[in-house]
Amino acid sequence: MAGKKYYWFKLKDNFFIDPRMKKLRRMAGGNTYTTILLKIMLETLKTDGILIYEAIENTLSEELSLKLDEEEIDVSATLMFMNQMKLIEEIDKNKYLLPEVVKAIGRESDSAERVRKFRERKKSKLLHCNENVTIEKEVKLDLKKETLSKSLSSKNKQLKKEDFNSFKKRIKHIYEGKPLVSGALDYANTTVISIASTGYLFNEVSQKDLTPEDAKRVWKWVFENQGKLELI
Repeated sequence: MAGKKYYWFKLKDNFFIDPRMKKLRRMAGGNTYTTILLKIMLETLKTDGILIYEAIENTLSEELSLKLDEEEIDVSATLMFMNQMKLIEEIDKNKYLLPEVVKAIGRESDSAERVRKFRERKKSKLLHCNENVTIEKEVKLDLKKETLSKSLSSKNKQLKKEDFNSFKKRIKHIYEGKPLVSGALDYANTTVISIASTGYLFNEVSQKDLTPEDAKRVWKWVFENQGKLELI
């Protein structure tokens, strides 16, 4: 059993601004004539743009009036206009060609339609899938950032709970004789400081102990920035 076929014609985007259509619409009853013109075009789709007079009625206009459910006088006026504008040509007895329809006609079998719709659904599904994957990646990234943020926040809170004296004692134990700060002080970017065995802060560059005032400032800075410097 042969499959059904679906027919259409592509209406150009300049259809209504075509001078011929403007002229038709400006005539008395022009909107009705334009509608009839489009109906006649559609009537010829299955015959490749050829209008066939079947002699069901005495004249072509009467027959089209019957088929299109339009007044015969309006159909007659539309056919007259089409003939004047060369939108219809008689090519044989009882056969008329509509050139504009021939240029824009299209057809599709029901099987082709099913294949086309399947491809459209598949494409739509693929786009939707890609969109979901992107969203999922973004959500995972946001969760990872949130987890990291919470972890750092928790770490900072734990550090803040430790009092200065406990922190200082622990740092002395861990970093005795090792570099503690390198380029971290706003007043001496090249300074490398270590903790001497006696517990004093020692300037590795000048080979001198820090003054009590400088030592206090360094300890204060290190304590306040311990989480950022990851000294612990």
